[in-house]
Amino acid sequence: MEFDKDISEKELEIQERKRINAEAGKKTIYDAAVKKKQAADSRQIDSKKKWRIVEAYRELLREYSTIVNYFSIIPDYADVKELKAECAERVLEYTLKVTEMEAAMAERSKKLTKRVAITAAAVVVLFCAIFRLSLPLWEYENNDGVVVYKGGQIGMMFRLGNIKLPSYATSIGNHAFIGMTALRSVKIPDSVTSIGDEAFMWCTGLVSVEMADSVETIGVSAFANSFSLRSINISRGVTNIGASAFFNCHELASEIIIPDGVARIYESTFQNCLSLTSVKIPDSVTSIGASAFFNCASLPSIDIPPSVSSIGSNAFFSCSSLESIVIPHGIAGISDGMFTSCHKLTDVTIPESVMFIGEEAFRFCSTLERITLPKDLMIIGRAAFHGTVLVDVEIPENVANIGEYAYWYNSKLSSIKIPDSVTFIGSSAFSNRYGELVIICSEGSLAEEYALENDINIVYVS
Repeated sequence: MEFDKDISEKELEIQERKRINAEAGKKTIYDAAVKKKQAADSRQIDSKKKWRIVEAYRELLREYSTIVNYFSIIPDYADVKELKAECAERVLEYTLKVTEMEAAMAERSKKLTKRVAITAAAVVVLFCAIFRLSLPLWEYENNDGVVVYKGGQIGMMFRLGNIKLPSYATSIGNHAFIGMTALRSVKIPDSVTSIGDEAFMWCTGLVSVEMADSVETIGVSAFANSFSLRSINISRGVTNIGASAFFNCHELASEIIIPDGVARIYESTFQNCLSLTSVKIPDSVTSIGASAFFNCASLPSIDIPPSVSSIGSNAFFSCSSLESIVIPHGIAGISDGMFTSCHKLTDVTIPESVMFIGEEAFRFCSTLERITLPKDLMIIGRAAFHGTVLVDVEIPENVANIGEYAYWYNSKLSSIKIPDSVTFIGSSAFSNRYGELVIICSEGSLAEEYALENDINIVYVS
């Protein structure tokens, strides 16, 4: 008996140690989120140039999305809940600001490009005619094989046509052709191995890029805000594509084949590629960053390989043509806003590895009628299924938290089965607009208490 007592005490000691470690882990996550929030709050947006202001807001948006992700894996304690709500509001605020500013800038750019290019060209022709000069409109600078445009942004606006890079070039430098609005096409020779950060950013007239297989790296925002870019072949030799590389390439419609060798799709890589209809992701990819395919409104489907083990927040936000998706096994959670406003999404496969569904993960998926939740799921986040048309829902036995507005404004929801494991149900978690909703639960459970408080019909399980 003494031996049994010793074992029992040992088990209690182990359980207590696990509890302490778990609490310490939650505290670490919470502290990291608070620290990141303080850093984000301290940042100032003081640039006079609009595109720099947009970049600043985008950076803040990424930071606050990360903070919300921190909170999605720990319980909604009072201080956590308050901070999470604040950060979620910031994410929405900055998303709206960035979208509005980018739309205004795109419209302005389209109106000004032709006017500026034609006016500038006329001035140069007149100047040359008067003084009988033949001016080089641009030239390259060879710094150990790095191509850097040295004519200036105004100079490039005088030039209507194409660029064929010199054969000595081994790389295209950072910001090399940024803002060259009259540039129409680029041919990158097989001597070039890298395209620098923002190399062709704001090339609003750029239509096509022909890339040799020698290219291994595409830099951060390399083609961002090239609104007219329709065709580009990504080199088979590419192993790294920087964050926001094709951000705001509205006209990009050709099939994008990501080369086998790329390990990560970084945040906002294809964000706002409104015309993109096909993307092939190789088995080499292990992670998809936040907002990677944000607002790819023409993308009907995407195959995510089993090698992917993490997908960031808002990854497929507003992919309004997306009809089905299979989430690979190994993904620990559905991040915040991952499928928000995917209005045509009807078929979702969630693997058993998923333990949490983040805030607004399937919000406004207005055709989503059925979804099977994994048995090890623990948390259903705030407004996770808000605005869907789910008919019958069965909450798995391990779920502890159901966030506020989780199933709010579900006009077709007729019944929801809630297990005794649930210890938190947020306000307005379920809507009973027509008085027909039934909660299936045990007597004495939190679900029963919630149903009685909100005048929802109850069916008891034995």
